[in-house]
Amino acid sequence: MSRIALTDVAREAGVSASTASRVLNKSQVTVHISEHTRTRVETAASRLGYRPSAAARALRTGQTRTFGVLGNNPQAFWLWSEGDNFTSEMMRGMMQAAIEHSFHLTLLTGETAADRIPDFGMVDGILVLNRDLSETPNIAEALAGSGKPVLYLLDYPETQTCHALAPDDIAMGQLATQTLLQAGHQRIGFARTANWDGIFGRRERGWQQAMQVAGIETPATWSIEPDGAAAIDEENLTALVCANADIARAIRKQVSAKVPADLSLLALVHADTQGHPPADLAAVTFPLAEIVHTGTDRLIRLIQGETIEPQKQLYTPQYTSGPTLKEHLS
Repeated sequence: MSRIALTDVAREAGVSASTASRVLNKSQVTVHISEHTRTRVETAASRLGYRPSAAARALRTGQTRTFGVLGNNPQAFWLWSEGDNFTSEMMRGMMQAAIEHSFHLTLLTGETAADRIPDFGMVDGILVLNRDLSETPNIAEALAGSGKPVLYLLDYPETQTCHALAPDDIAMGQLATQTLLQAGHQRIGFARTANWDGIFGRRERGWQQAMQVAGIETPATWSIEPDGAAAIDEENLTALVCANADIARAIRKQVSAKVPADLSLLALVHADTQGHPPADLAAVTFPLAEIVHTGTDRLIRLIQGETIEPQKQLYTPQYTSGPTLKEHLS
């Protein structure tokens, strides 16, 4: 069975193709179309089973009603889904906003050099989601010159004026450290991996700043890798601020007999939609799904032509106690 065309609807309703197009596409035009004519066109379209062509609409409007999601690489969505609900919370936020605006999303190939940006011509805007910008430092400049609305979520270029929503990573590091200091700890280290220098780097700066305010020096040996259990004993550390949940769990696995009796772990993580952190960790959290939903909504509004001043909107973190933190150091 051949596809029903707009001209078929116009013929069935006894109107011109341009009138049928204006009615079915809800065009904002000055030409008056009576309610009787609108009803005839809509009835004809329903009777024939007409469905508008997305390709034709894109040619007519210059928009696909689709935004692209640019992460590190396609495999990242599978890796993020292992062990926690990080991916599902991000997808929840994106899908809710897309549905609210009748938009679609496309996962873009993440392993992208800056000269590949023009290949993203099939989308109306780009959501840069949890991409490690330190791995491709020229990508932000290339995206800025793409001619499309761009919005960053979680990681963002610190020196560029842009649209971005993220947790306040520095405040997360500060709050975690202050919490441990209040519990009586002084020899507090920071655990991170070498990558994610934007997100992890800001969280580490927050730890350093809080320690400095407390009058405690932070030698380089107090910043350790997830497999650095030996450094914990060598430096006589009694607590660690961990850059994310995976790092905290990796360290706990190595020294499980000492947590939290001899070593407290405080992880910097996302909370789920109900605001709950992981049950197995003491945590400083941020609302992941809310950030992604709000950011996606803002990107779509930019695509639709709304004027919004570029800004970095940072979310205040919250502390939740958990089984890896000894509340009062004796």
